[in-house]
Amino acid sequence: MNSHENGLGDIKNATAIINPVSSTSNKGQRRLKKLIAASPFPITSTKTSHFPEKTDAIIRKALEESDLVMFVGGDGTFNRGVHILASNHLSEKARQVPIWSIGGGNADDGYIAGHTEIYRRHPERVLHDGRIVDVHPIRFDVLEPGDDIEKSYWAAFYATMGMTALAASEEYLNNRRYRRHIGRFALGRLIGEPMIVTRALVKAGVNNVVQDGVERHFYEEIFANSDRMAKHFHFPTDLTSESVFHMMIEDKTIGSILPPVWQGKRGRLAGDYLKPGEAMSFDSRQDVYAQFDGESIIIPSGSGVSVSINEEPIKVVVTNPKLVNHKAK
Repeated sequence: MNSHENGLGDIKNATAIINPVSSTSNKGQRRLKKLIAASPFPITSTKTSHFPEKTDAIIRKALEESDLVMFVGGDGTFNRGVHILASNHLSEKARQVPIWSIGGGNADDGYIAGHTEIYRRHPERVLHDGRIVDVHPIRFDVLEPGDDIEKSYWAAFYATMGMTALAASEEYLNNRRYRRHIGRFALGRLIGEPMIVTRALVKAGVNNVVQDGVERHFYEEIFANSDRMAKHFHFPTDLTSESVFHMMIEDKTIGSILPPVWQGKRGRLAGDYLKPGEAMSFDSRQDVYAQFDGESIIIPSGSGVSVSINEEPIKVVVTNPKLVNHKAK
């Protein structure tokens, strides 16, 4: 790739946001050291806090004061930047600041989706070849019972409801004890992660919602803005497409679960697409687990939910040629 106007040539300074408790944070920090040594502009670094509101303040400050913000951590760490950019609580200048995932989490789906293997091995090359592209996040607007104001959540890569969201919750994969001890080691992840996901798969039930006056149910529902999730699942979409891939597993039966699992591993999942300007709206009939780029919440029973594509894009640094050269359909 040759340098042109949407590269990093105008960057004067950058800030790296480091999540020190991410699963492979040390690997991400080694990549950052390479970038600092090779960068033509200064890169300062700061760590996230155990307190979410402090982390958000750190990210807002970085976006207001820097030309580029890097995230050293997993998809959930990157998601905090997405949330702050998409919520429009920033100056106009800050909303145009590009963000860049350097990885450091367990799955690193966004990092891998955005960069080809050569750039993942040599992140310093991104400084010359990286391109800034528009990404339209998935948006969930949730009106909880008794509330007058909606809560909004965004996902750059994927959003799910059901089993995988339960698996990503603090009860399972995001349990602090697991992340600080077993989850920080490759062997621990290799053995522990499948066991934890299996426990969540067994515990998760079928969820019921009402959509357009009709009750429907699902064991797992996925909205994919990227071509991969949880390292193993592949979707027929990419980060720079303005349409979001959507699919469901309706029932908790072997016959319903195994075919899409096999299709997902092969990149042949069947589904439909949520297009710009469209919204999928429904009311929950019980508490439903949802996750946004690996960060899990509970949507309370009786909530009104609307899923759409964020109208305003965020700026993301990538090197994957299919994202740089993507033509909107």
